[in-house]
Amino acid sequence: MKRSVILLCLISIFHFSNAQTIQFQAGTSFSSLKHLDSYQNTILSSEILVAHAFMAGLEYINSHHFNVSSNVGIIRKGGLYKLNMINEWGEPSGFRYDRCTLDVMTFNTLLEYKYPVKDILVPFISIGPRVDYLLVYDSFFDIFNEVTTLSSFNAGVSLGAGIKYQFPGYIIGIRSDYFYNMGTIASWISDFGPTDLKNYHSTLNLTFGTQPDFKRKKK
Repeated sequence: MKRSVILLCLISIFHFSNAQTIQFQAGTSFSSLKHLDSYQNTILSSEILVAHAFMAGLEYINSHHFNVSSNVGIIRKGGLYKLNMINEWGEPSGFRYDRCTLDVMTFNTLLEYKYPVKDILVPFISIGPRVDYLLVYDSFFDIFNEVTTLSSFNAGVSLGAGIKYQFPGYIIGIRSDYFYNMGTIASWISDFGPTDLKNYHSTLNLTFGTQPDFKRKKK
């Protein structure tokens, strides 16, 4: 399965080899987990986990106000669970945080609306479909293997906004994205009845783009 995912990445890169901009993103991921009952009421929720996010992509079909981009990246998400500690006499002795993480490979295609201010400053908003493929998870999630199976794929929608500074031959900027997940990380029957484990996730990334001439003729 992982070979198929890597092959899909390579095919996408070659398919869009006439892209107008190659772009890279690096920054921070903010995510949390919630256990929800069948009525989508919260049974248990984690605190926010701050982790890393890396993306690379191609921007094409570029016009004055619109462009389309396709991106692939690695994002770490999960949550922090606050656990109360008890000493050997059964008395409260503080607390600690358990960090639970999942690493996913994410793919998206975004339609971007931009409103250039002068020639160099370009605010924008974006929306598009996204698919996450689960690569690895830590031991916290082993307990779910006793009652269910973690979802390998999770589809959703990416909503973004940011600002770019355009210079001859390259672009720099900052963007924030919120990821709406349509599926769950896991679903099982608990003491509360049907229970879903869902992830809530956003990123804040610095971006860099370059505009090579793919169609440059050979001498």
